[in-house]
Amino acid sequence: MARSLDENAKRYQLPKVMTEGLAGQYILGPMFQPSAVGVLHLLSISLFAANRPYLSVAAFSLANAVYPAYLLNSALLTVSYCVSLGLQRKWRTIAQVTGISLVLAIPVAVHTILRFRPTSVDMLKDLVKYLFIIVSPTMPTVAVVQ
Repeated sequence: MARSLDENAKRYQLPKVMTEGLAGQYILGPMFQPSAVGVLHLLSISLFAANRPYLSVAAFSLANAVYPAYLLNSALLTVSYCVSLGLQRKWRTIAQVTGISLVLAIPVAVHTILRFRPTSVDMLKDLVKYLFIIVSPTMPTVAVVQ
């Protein structure tokens, strides 16, 4: 079984994807760019592991404010933190972490939606028409459908 996992990792280039991401963007890159605040996700995980869930949420929320593309990652972190807290039966902390996360994420999401919404119905139709993601057996690619 271990051999099968190793073969699949090589086939799907998992080591490369795990370090470089799908777009070739490093969390800790050689230059400053908005996506570099992804290091705050690492800080968040570290804080959560140190039993500091509220600071953990604050860390990834700061990353969301700088780079809203991290909203999905932060949602996944929130879910994983809640699962971990649920296994420890910390129900009140789950509610607080979820609430704080939502209170800090909703303004960023609303601002992003309002700022980058399509300006016309035709643009919205084009957006829906051209945004199809097809995952191939080897690497994800974006296909333009005509």
